[in-house]
Amino acid sequence: MPGQDAIGPITRQVAAEIESSTIFGSKLSDHFLGTDVPLNTKILTAVLIILMSATTFTTQYQLMRKNMPASALDNPFAKQQKVLLYLMPIFFAISGVNFPIGVLIYWLTTNLWTMGQQFYVIRNMPAPGSEAERDRRDRMKRKGKDMQELTVPGLAVEDAVPDDAPRSGQRQQPKGKKRARTQPSKNRR
Repeated sequence: MPGQDAIGPITRQVAAEIESSTIFGSKLSDHFLGTDVPLNTKILTAVLIILMSATTFTTQYQLMRKNMPASALDNPFAKQQKVLLYLMPIFFAISGVNFPIGVLIYWLTTNLWTMGQQFYVIRNMPAPGSEAERDRRDRMKRKGKDMQELTVPGLAVEDAVPDDAPRSGQRQQPKGKKRARTQPSKNRR
């Protein structure tokens, strides 16, 4: 049967075509390291590794610096994240020479997509107490609009945390309305 060697729509012939596909004169399956690797492949791989490392760093940096309250940056977890912020791009730069160009392109495009999504979310829905929230408040004031707080269903406006409330590294939980509870009767037998 002709379809036995296929995985879904990808047959051996399609897989061979994908493997021999090129970008800027380099095959998608080429590596930086290897025998008889042309100069254009090495240059393309180096550029992709640098861009992938830069986008990884930028994505993590904007998340840590723009969307975290200052008080949250002083705990041991945040310090560990800061170390990883600098080590991961170095790790990718060192190990990237072993990956095919197709994988490097995939990582770069997913990093760019994630960075764009994250930029949008941080800009429009910042974490309370973060630099991004202050920036959003400033933008709204310049436009003459009131800052719309994220509202929780069932939470009255007067129950929201005021702007001048002390901010800690942990999000302030909304206060629920007290409800009358019925006390169980002690005279039941």
